Amino acid sequence: MSNSLGLFIGILLYIQIPLFSVHSQEISTSATSDFSKIEMTPSELLPPNHIAEFEDTLVNDAPIVWKAYFPSDYNQSTPPGLLVYTSPGLSLIEPHNWTKIAEENNLIWIYAEKSGRKATVQLRILLAELTYLMAKQTFDLNLERIYAAGDGGITSQLIMQNSTDFNGAIFSGDIPWIEKDQPKIRAMKNSKIVFIIGSEQKASNHMQNVYNEYKKLGVKNTKLTYLEENHIAFVKLRKISQSIKFLDRPES
Repeated sequence: MSNSLGLFIGILLYIQIPLFSVHSQEISTSATSDFSKIEMTPSELLPPNHIAEFEDTLVNDAPIVWKAYFPSDYNQSTPPGLLVYTSPGLSLIEPHNWTKIAEENNLIWIYAEKSGRKATVQLRILLAELTYLMAKQTFDLNLERIYAAGDGGITSQLIMQNSTDFNGAIFSGDIPWIEKDQPKIRAMKNSKIVFIIGSEQKASNHMQNVYNEYKKLGVKNTKLTYLEENHIAFVKLRKISQSIKFLDRPES
């Protein structure tokens, strides 16, 4: 978690939602098809002094709305992991096959609405951080399986700033962020990273070059995956499954 959010990550909210052991105030949830919708205002998540800090980014305490998929066999004895998704597009393209992966791999898949490329970089990263914060405070989670996926530029910055909270990530779409010889890169050395290269990116070699640069900077737990498709939303089931298995593998 970034320095500001890290100050209050341990604050617990007590909420009640069916099927989940969670803590205190009511939040709004509803189900649409396979997804549930969760709604909460920043003031319900953050202490008042931190609301003021983010008032330029979180306008008028407007509710944050999440779309989430929960494994049907949720069990407190085997709590699910978490996959925080940031769309590489202007808005969410519901990821084909990702719900199957979440189901088969005991993961909560979750996305903050209005976090696509129409939003500022600052807001997109903050919404991803608040997604993790809300989920941690609300659901029983396997904290050794906290992952991020989606837009490479946003997801890479999210992991750099929150490497102690996220165990791994899947980068796709925009080129991941590079900060050469910076402490944030060094902090990622224990993170597991999958770089996904779509069909249109193969010719440019940009993602391949960034992958090589990460390895040079000491991020060794990496995997490079080439796609026939161009968009992560339409990745074949086998490719996603292989990526999750890589993130789940024990440290060597």
